[in-house]
Amino acid sequence: MAEPTFVNMSVPFRDDPGHFVAVKVWGQLDTAVRTFVGCHGWLDNANTYDLVARDLLKQLPGSAFVSIDFSGHGRSSHAVGAHKYNGATGYLSDVLAVVDYFKIESFIAIGHSMGGGVLTAFCGIFPERVSKFICIENIGQPDHPPDRIPSMMREYFDRLRRRQQKTSVKPMYPTIDLAVRARANAALAIPESAAHLLVERGLEPIFNPVSARSSTRGGRVPVLYVIGEQGYFDLDAPAAKRRLAAVRKKRVVVVPGGHHPHLEPEAAPKVVNAIVEFVREPMVAKL
Repeated sequence: MAEPTFVNMSVPFRDDPGHFVAVKVWGQLDTAVRTFVGCHGWLDNANTYDLVARDLLKQLPGSAFVSIDFSGHGRSSHAVGAHKYNGATGYLSDVLAVVDYFKIESFIAIGHSMGGGVLTAFCGIFPERVSKFICIENIGQPDHPPDRIPSMMREYFDRLRRRQQKTSVKPMYPTIDLAVRARANAALAIPESAAHLLVERGLEPIFNPVSARSSTRGGRVPVLYVIGEQGYFDLDAPAAKRRLAAVRKKRVVVVPGGHHPHLEPEAAPKVVNAIVEFVREPMVAKL
């Protein structure tokens, strides 16, 4: 067959004029029998799947592959506002914008490292959109003891506030009480009872990062975890065992290579073979 080719495209944001997400599209989306959507890792870009996309289309004829440049990466524009780069909400909106723009109702998700974390959250929020999920060098959201979550959330929002002081982005608060206190102690101070009335109307709910912990656990989306032999994860570690044990429909494959096995010429074919086998075979939940 002919060597698969790609085109570079841009996806506009309807609610953010001037902002766009760049994508690399392999194959024909309008006639594809299956579509892969790939999300890259931290500081990477859409080229991360060049080896994988090319060989997947050879082994799975009729497929298409969309590789996303997250906002601020590759050829995508930089998003306006600090919130865009905080937690899953920012990059999740990139994924949603792309699949909605191309009218991809159901797809096979492929995420590497940070991209795997973003797509783990996506599977938990939009499970009906993902038929299968390949997670490379990521084993889901971290397992933290419940008593550590409040302090971690506090650290997260403290950092966020410091960033917001340098921008005009709407502030975010982990609780209503903190929002009330902030309004009551503003330059034009008012009683907390009055602040509560104002805040009640002005607040908008946002995605809670803690909710992403449920993600694929016990969910409907079958997951293939691809881990590099010299990668970041020790599958024998207690935390790794806990995370993986919570996912009912899964397969774990260890391949040669480090944290980017899909980019290593020797390891990439093994990654592709594992994906092809996973895509072709039905998954049965392990009870």
